[in-house]
Amino acid sequence: MKRQNTTRQKIAMTVGMMLAMMLAMPTGARAQAWAHRPARPQGASAHDRTGYGKAFEDNRMLAFEVGYVTKRFGTKAPVSGRVHENLWGDEDKFLNGLRMGLACQPMTESHFGVRTGIFYEVYISGTTTLNLMGYNRFTEHDLYFPLRMAYRIETDIPLSIDLTTGVGLNIAMAGVYKAWGRAGRTDHQKYGNYLEEGESIIDGREEGFVPPRLAPVVAVGDERVENAVPDRLNAMWEFGVAVRYKAFAFGMDYGLGLNDHEFYEHARTRQNKFSLSVGVTF
Repeated sequence: MKRQNTTRQKIAMTVGMMLAMMLAMPTGARAQAWAHRPARPQGASAHDRTGYGKAFEDNRMLAFEVGYVTKRFGTKAPVSGRVHENLWGDEDKFLNGLRMGLACQPMTESHFGVRTGIFYEVYISGTTTLNLMGYNRFTEHDLYFPLRMAYRIETDIPLSIDLTTGVGLNIAMAGVYKAWGRAGRTDHQKYGNYLEEGESIIDGREEGFVPPRLAPVVAVGDERVENAVPDRLNAMWEFGVAVRYKAFAFGMDYGLGLNDHEFYEHARTRQNKFSLSVGVTF
């Protein structure tokens, strides 16, 4: 009986010494000894329990992005209701294009930051209305500048989610109407600031050509402006979300038009835009 008590006392003393040694160790050393893994890399987030950190995401401010972009004009007419159309009045039609450029998104330690950059956009259209006007294709070249506030949601894996909102500006640099015939001859019609005062989209075409009606049939009070041409500058309030995984980023943006493009006599016409993009951060 006395030997059993002596054995229990020895076991209790050994366990007590081990616990005392563990409690006496510094917090960092105790965690390493308990988990049997290396210390967190220098600069890693204190919330990163994997030990591999997300510091590389915080340091990547620049990204080269390319993606799909589409836009259309929306008007809330007082009589006929909401109308969605492209540049020539085709209902429920979009201008589709491609965007590419350089984005810059510096972030703070509190996960707030700013998203900006410079992008080139090109839109290409070949609708039936263009064919009736005597053209085969229309191409528009734009510059795009975002200026938004950003907030980053980090995770314990090398993945984060960026939420952004703010202003976006589109500048139409040039538009080109293009036509070609049986002999292969190509005819270009350029307009820099869309249309100059007194200029028509059929200037330079064969004499006597009359374009079709370029607007949907609307009720009285919703009359569309003759040869309606949008402003060269389009301002938007934008919302965006992007997923960043290691060096890659996948984003989606939507922009609500702010300025009136004056397509109609008694209603406001705004240009809205949607885009999907993929990027490489560095």
